[in-house]
Amino acid sequence: MNLNNLLELKCMALQAPVGMEDPFLQARDESWAPYLRFLYLYTYTFEPAVAVELGTYMGTAAAHMASGNPKTHVVAIDIDPQPEAYEASQHYSNLEIWQGDSCEFHLELATCPYEEIGLLFLDSLHDGERPRKELDTYKDLLTSPALVIIDDLLGPEHLRIPMQEFWDELPEPKILMHDIHPRRIAPEVAYHDAPGIGVCIWT
Repeated sequence: MNLNNLLELKCMALQAPVGMEDPFLQARDESWAPYLRFLYLYTYTFEPAVAVELGTYMGTAAAHMASGNPKTHVVAIDIDPQPEAYEASQHYSNLEIWQGDSCEFHLELATCPYEEIGLLFLDSLHDGERPRKELDTYKDLLTSPALVIIDDLLGPEHLRIPMQEFWDELPEPKILMHDIHPRRIAPEVAYHDAPGIGVCIWT
């Protein structure tokens, strides 16, 4: 895995169909976002043994990871998972939803079959401090290499500086991919700041 590989996946994600021809994903309104297709393509291509999402909410990102590769064990953690997340875990046998604080599952994730995390998706509290603590909690469980993805680097605006400081602390190689998590503009959806996203190859 290298940055060129990831840029190729990004281009594929921008061109891929919403829902990746999976009826369950196609039925999810959130599936419009290209970064979800990137997650799908990543598990499909690189086949990580374990993928962990911190901050899953409705489980749509986790569902894309699970759909991308049935052999990837996906664990999605949230303090308050929504019913849609549990619905996704019932649909994909390789997806588990764990409820609780995102930094309190090191012991569980250090136990077989979870201990080799090849993809860590940080998407809980976007204040800079929480993703820093999450990465510090689980970095010893990451494979080498592993992909660490940080969502919402650009918004909301009042948290942009601490998120940027966290991003700056991450080691190279890394790259911003804001175009796969753009602002959504639709008649039925209010304007949102472009969330942005970045990926880091952890070794």
